[in-house]
Amino acid sequence: MLGVAYIPVLNELFWAEKSKGAFLNGKKIRVSKTSSFSNSMLGSDFGANSKKRLDEFKYIEKVISKCEYIRIGGSYPYQITRLAMGKIDGHFEIRVPPVHRAASMIIVAEAGGKVTNFKNQLSTISDNDIVSSNGLIHNELIKILNS
Repeated sequence: MLGVAYIPVLNELFWAEKSKGAFLNGKKIRVSKTSSFSNSMLGSDFGANSKKRLDEFKYIEKVISKCEYIRIGGSYPYQITRLAMGKIDGHFEIRVPPVHRAASMIIVAEAGGKVTNFKNQLSTISDNDIVSSNGLIHNELIKILNS
């Protein structure tokens, strides 16, 4: 299994192969080591659809006072690559298109992170609502999102 994501404006080529790790322009990358949710930086995105924005905001309201910082914006692949390289600690988003999920899932997993659905079940390509993290804050993020 192989996943590839390219961020052209930054000339960043991410790739991961099962059991071989995740890489950025040929250098191995890892998720962050942040273990305290209150010190974590999260990412999410509202998307272009107004209904999705309102639904996503309900989740953002739940986490915003419990984490250190939340970044909103940027494409799903862009945000997930930030997670894989340790720039953010977690990410959640609803209604993520399959074309964005496929490569991202293996890149995060091979960088040492965790990717699940909102029920904390290992994410599959058929899941639309995705929670990704460094693995250390994952259970708390899931608990807060489902509160």
